Amino acid sequence: MKTSLTVLLLLVSFLFTEARTWTNSKGKKIKAEISSATDESVTLILKRNKKEYTFKRTDLSEADQEFITTWVKEKAEALEKNKEAMFKFGDTKLEPGKIHQITMTIDQSRYPEGSKFPSPTYTMGIAVPKGFDPINKTYTIIHITVAGKGQPSKALGQYKNLLDNADCILIAGDDVAYGSNLPTTSVYIAMDNKWDAKVKKWPIAFYGFSGGAKAAAYTMAQAASWDRNIIGAYMTGCNEDRTLDAMTRHKLKPKQKKAYKSAAIWLSSGATDKVATPAHHKRVLESMKNNKMKYVKINTFQGAHMIYKDDQVDALKWMKAQAR
Repeated sequence: MKTSLTVLLLLVSFLFTEARTWTNSKGKKIKAEISSATDESVTLILKRNKKEYTFKRTDLSEADQEFITTWVKEKAEALEKNKEAMFKFGDTKLEPGKIHQITMTIDQSRYPEGSKFPSPTYTMGIAVPKGFDPINKTYTIIHITVAGKGQPSKALGQYKNLLDNADCILIAGDDVAYGSNLPTTSVYIAMDNKWDAKVKKWPIAFYGFSGGAKAAAYTMAQAASWDRNIIGAYMTGCNEDRTLDAMTRHKLKPKQKKAYKSAAIWLSSGATDKVATPAHHKRVLESMKNNKMKYVKINTFQGAHMIYKDDQVDALKWMKAQAR
């Protein structure tokens, strides 16, 4: 299957290359590593300050433009050759349509704080859809959250409707030290390492039930603090609004806070729920609106305190519509 040049250019980024001297059309020179490239632009990491800057390709010398074209082609060819490796996490090869619980080793080169934890491993829950093709397609990441010291990797099955009926990846990371962000960070890093920088642009939605619904507010704020592409949260059986506390705890910058407040919140409410009653959900909605959350809605279903599977896909479609 041939891949378009644009897709390859967008896909091939954040791959290591040595610093070289670049020259713009006015003859000014800089020492930098190439980070990523599109048809129109190139992003470079300057050697002197390690910061990224994006330039128009046409503003660079002909020799530089030729180098970019060759770099993209070589990295694309290497990616195609290593396609098989992109499906392997730890010792496990992903089977599309199947839910996996995988023991992963902390990548301390990218998460040095991991050395402080008692175990060098964590459990990652992950499932990719049938026909999964991370080179040519974009997917929505569904991040599953649970309460307290629970194991979200074991909760993925409750959201299999999304895996079967939407272009979604289900992920979760089990905590190894209560209150740490290590599993979340490590799961994102694991995906970034496998599927390159393209995955950093994939939209993320957070799904949780009861205490996990409240936890979704915090995990979404955490992802916002890392400038991931958050689009919303599905909170079912939620009797308390934690959005304000989540934004405060993760010290969101103005731009990050704006992204967080623009994320769409779907409150799934059981008509006979005695733990998170319809009245609770109404108060949660009002509180979120007072906290300037832009998009919040309640969907009431016939049922008690439970995960209602039939509105999960509709909730995601609604979140995507608000994101657009």
